[in-house]
Amino acid sequence: MAVGKLAAGTVGGYALLVVLTPILTRIYTPADLGAFSLIAAAVGVLAPILGLGYPYGQLSARTRTGSARFAATALGTAAAFSALLLVAGLLAAFVASARSAFVWAMLCALVCSSVAVITSVAVNWAIAQGREARAATATFVNLGGRAVFQTGFGVAIGGVKGLILGELCGRLAAWAIAETGMCRVAFRRCLSKSEVVCRHARRERYYPTLVTPSMTAENFLVWLPAPIFAFAFGAEVGGLVALVQRFVSVPLTIANQSIATLFHREFVGRSEEQTATIRKMLIGMAAVVGATSVPLSAVFERRGSELASVVFGGEQWSGVATVTAAFVPICAAQFICLFTDRILLIIGRNDLKLIFLMFALLIGGTIVMVSSSLGWTWQTAIWAYAGSQTFVYLLLFFTVIRASENYSGSGVIKKSDTETMY
Repeated sequence: MAVGKLAAGTVGGYALLVVLTPILTRIYTPADLGAFSLIAAAVGVLAPILGLGYPYGQLSARTRTGSARFAATALGTAAAFSALLLVAGLLAAFVASARSAFVWAMLCALVCSSVAVITSVAVNWAIAQGREARAATATFVNLGGRAVFQTGFGVAIGGVKGLILGELCGRLAAWAIAETGMCRVAFRRCLSKSEVVCRHARRERYYPTLVTPSMTAENFLVWLPAPIFAFAFGAEVGGLVALVQRFVSVPLTIANQSIATLFHREFVGRSEEQTATIRKMLIGMAAVVGATSVPLSAVFERRGSELASVVFGGEQWSGVATVTAAFVPICAAQFICLFTDRILLIIGRNDLKLIFLMFALLIGGTIVMVSSSLGWTWQTAIWAYAGSQTFVYLLLFFTVIRASENYSGSGVIKKSDTETMY
């Protein structure tokens, strides 16, 4: 029932985004999307940093009070870091005599990131309290609402400004729906019981020291391809990658905010025998997903160019087929890792994820830069990049499956492994 509520809202938002995307590609150019990918990447990477990973603790907390403490800590750190970044950004822009467009983009990225943290806290609180319907509605608006606003602003204003304003308005609308007073209570707690919040932040230092770095590395992997391909091969190529990410990131978001989130809640406290069964089911799911992704990728590569041109409004979008084909195996590997990511959060071993993701960042960036310097085509570069990332994610998945054998089923690591938790 809970999965159905969350899935209904998120799938509905995804469906609206899919319907509107062919309209967006007729309003905006690949270069527009390529330029906007820098803003989207900033928001995707910055939001988890502002909250220092504490919103994830809301789902692991076993009591309402514990969840509220994580919420207060997340919002307090987000407010403090947002204020510092705002002042530092404005000073840097003044010293460098930056153009007003840059300042506007910086402010929008910071505001959108702050709203994303607040929305995440509100949605996680709703899920922890069993209010999945409200969480699903907020997610629907967050996904579909941004596309609606971007379409409207595209007609009224156009260009990168329309995409930025649509992003901002969509996130604000989602927060307005998700907020049920939790943020007000959390901020009040930060002001009246700041010492308690600070003690909680220090006690749960695992989240800023391990969860946040690994989440940051992962978000770089999600959002970096479009900007880096735009830098190496031109804004048009970056726009193609950004468009594909617009599609493929949403199913992952749906799975993460519905199935993986509920998996997180249900895995906590399971017995050792039950967790062993769950691990076997995850391996079976990985085999099915892998077997499905290979032929799907081949179909996109061989038959997708003409379809992409028709759907998105011209030959300039035909390269979407190659990008999609290359990203299918990456997304398949990322999907199965959504569940092992939750296991890492529960068993306190995000250090494993951080190591693998840092390696993925290094090898991915190196491949793109080397491909550009050697004069490879962007198509060859995208396939080389996809192969490296898929390999790393699969290796991470099976490493976590092995590491989770030490999970005792009581919410902690077995005694012999507690030294590695902090």
